[in-house]
This record gives sequence, structure tokens and C-alpha cells, in this order.
Amino acid sequence: EILKENDEKILCPRKLKDLVQEKLGKEIQVIGKSHSPVEDAIAAMDLYKSIRPKWEVHMMKEVNRATQAVPLAQRIEQTMP
Repeated sequence: EILKENDEKILCPRKLKDLVQEKLGKEIQVIGKSHSPVEDAIAAMDLYKSIRPKWEVHMMKEVNRATQAVPLAQRIEQTMP
């Protein structure tokens, strides 16, 4: 969940149960039913699969940005006495 404070975005932890219900429309960890870590793992994977393309694009941008930052840092070091 993202809250805005002074126009800043803050990520807040969410319960897996709530995320799965909101994003996938599925119910897990039902009251009265024993907790299943396998069910949690499957739900977590389903969440990832639902946003995988967007996540991969984001990570590629981050990697490219980091890769470009390294040569810049090396150039700055070379110009300093």
C-alpha cells in the first residue's frame, strides 16, 4: 500500500491474505481451516506472475541505470587529483 506524506510515497507492509484477495480475487488463510505454507507459496507465486512483465521492465531499467552510474563514478574518480 502506498501512502502519501508531503507528496512522498511510502510503502507499507501488507498481509499476503489481503493482497491475494485484492489483486487476484482469491481467498487464502480462511478462518477455521488449517494454515498451509504451500497455499501461501502458491499465492505468492501467483501474485508475482500477475505482475511479472511490469516487474521485469522495472528491474531492467534499474540495472541499466546502475550500469551507467558505474562508468560515471569511474570518470569522476579519474578527474580528481
